[in-house]
Amino acid sequence: MKYSSKREILLSVKGLTVEFRIPRGILRAVDNVYLDVYKGEVLGLAGESGCGKSVLAHAILNIVDPNGYIKDGKIIFRDNGKEIDILSLPKGRLRRFRWEKISIVFQGAQNSFNPVIKIKDHFIDTVVDHRRRIPTEKVFEEAEKLLKQVRLDANQVLGMYQHEMSGGMKQRALMALSFILKPKLIILDEPTSALDVLTQKYIVSLLKEIHEKTGVTMIFITHDLPVLAEIADRIAIMYLGNIVEIANVRKIFYEPKHPYTQALLKSIPSIVGPIEDLQPLPGPRPDPVHPPPGCKFHPRCPHRMEICTREAPKLVNIGDEHYVACHLYQ
Repeated sequence: MKYSSKREILLSVKGLTVEFRIPRGILRAVDNVYLDVYKGEVLGLAGESGCGKSVLAHAILNIVDPNGYIKDGKIIFRDNGKEIDILSLPKGRLRRFRWEKISIVFQGAQNSFNPVIKIKDHFIDTVVDHRRRIPTEKVFEEAEKLLKQVRLDANQVLGMYQHEMSGGMKQRALMALSFILKPKLIILDEPTSALDVLTQKYIVSLLKEIHEKTGVTMIFITHDLPVLAEIADRIAIMYLGNIVEIANVRKIFYEPKHPYTQALLKSIPSIVGPIEDLQPLPGPRPDPVHPPPGCKFHPRCPHRMEICTREAPKLVNIGDEHYVACHLYQ
């Protein structure tokens, strides 16, 4: 794929394939994915649960569950004119690379904090592990600034254990921690999925404000497309391990091309439209261990053709950096 030279590419995912060994066979969670992330943008990654969004995010930092492995592909991070092949980094350099160049806010903040140490110790340990000889006072100064940025009282939060905080407080504390080393890219893996609607909106507003102030690049992963409408610059749609459409947020919502993207949008409830217009996704989702041949969406697609049953479509640019993997546009 070729992208416009006007914007600087910070991260390139090239032909990434991630598989898992399960009792029923091999599950290909990410299937030959190509994706570029531009410096300074918020890239949304959306799709049904189980489509491979989180696996792709974790693979960017070479984090794969014990029963999984990265079968093929490259992930290139561009830093000060240098290209870093993340998957080729030795363990020591990879450990320093994580959180210093790319940080991640995992889904479910309660699983990201050590329950037996205070929040202040998480900040200290993170900094000490990456940049030694920094006085504790300076770490606390930076932590206070970051916690204030996410609307938390540092004097209160730094002395707390994770079980003493609400879900929204944990999520915001984890966001502050993800900024402590000033990374160039932050991956947000469904940061609002475990929160109530009001807290979700508050978190998204905070992230939008932080992005506008700092210009940090973000990958925002969610199955909730309306959330991405508020914060994303571009959206990539995933289906059964494949990226099927990439475009700016306006084109995804008002000019969707892939039948799966169109079906996703039709399944979103509207506060102004009649309930009769709400349409669930057609048919059951195929077995990911034994996916259908050709286009994986063809059993559920109202526009399927004979070629769809035998040949997988390629992701092609149909104009203005709008990419679609569908035989309707090949």
